[in-house]
Amino acid sequence: MLNKKIVLAIQIVYIVLITVLSLVSIDTKTNINVDNADKIIHVMIHAIHVLLLFLVFSKYNINKPILLAIFISIMYGIVIEVLQEQFTTKREFDIFDIYANCFGTIIAAILLKFKGKAIVKLI
Repeated sequence: MLNKKIVLAIQIVYIVLITVLSLVSIDTKTNINVDNADKIIHVMIHAIHVLLLFLVFSKYNINKPILLAIFISIMYGIVIEVLQEQFTTKREFDIFDIYANCFGTIIAAILLKFKGKAIVKLI
């Protein structure tokens, strides 16, 4: 079992990494020919974010860990989209990114609703 400080450190490193990668201006042209590949990435990022937040909140015995994780993940996704529009030159606000973020959040929340206690016991 991971102790709560390690789980918190993993969450902090994860969110810092995602924030930096979301705000640096990079060439968005890639060789990936999958329709909406970036949306799939958004779904995965936010599903993982919710899972990590849930683990942190559960380890620290915070009430309503799923709801709090959902709220924080959705707000974080919106803030990042606004920051991309305001402070980057090659990134822009995309409402469909927010929809993908919410979808990833919902997927994780459903998983946690049914398997959250088992996941906490494993970690």
